[in-house]
Amino acid sequence: MIMNSLIRKNNVKILGDGDRVLLFVHGYGCNQNMWRFVTPEFENDYKVILIDLVGYGESDADAFDKVKYSSLKGYASDIIELCEELELKEITLIGHSVSSMIGLHVSIMAPELINKLIMIGPSPCYINQDNYTGGFSKEDIDELIDTVNSNYLGCVVGK
Repeated sequence: MIMNSLIRKNNVKILGDGDRVLLFVHGYGCNQNMWRFVTPEFENDYKVILIDLVGYGESDADAFDKVKYSSLKGYASDIIELCEELELKEITLIGHSVSSMIGLHVSIMAPELINKLIMIGPSPCYINQDNYTGGFSKEDIDELIDTVNSNYLGCVVGK
């Protein structure tokens, strides 16, 4: 019963027949659909796992907890819990954007789970502040959030 709730919580899809596991985790404002052109290339050689982070895609909206998900560690703990339930070890986690940092948290919190961490477009900090300029301005972030909120479907599936 727990496994079904975890699978529903993160809208987990498992494809492919390989022994090695690739876990694809989407970035902000996206869902697992973003990987649709990438994952078929791996399904013959790997077990491919796709998830929607809570609050995105077809994840269980009732599972959203504002306090838990105010930190990337909340999302990382979901991934750890799912890997433990599915008895996964030594996975390759492919994270896009903010999920690169979520994957980094997973590798610190449960190093036995991660064999490789592939980061696509990572940033250690997404907002420029003080002497750090490697992220976005507050205005850019506010605009991004407004865009996602006003046209979520367009941002996720490109319509």
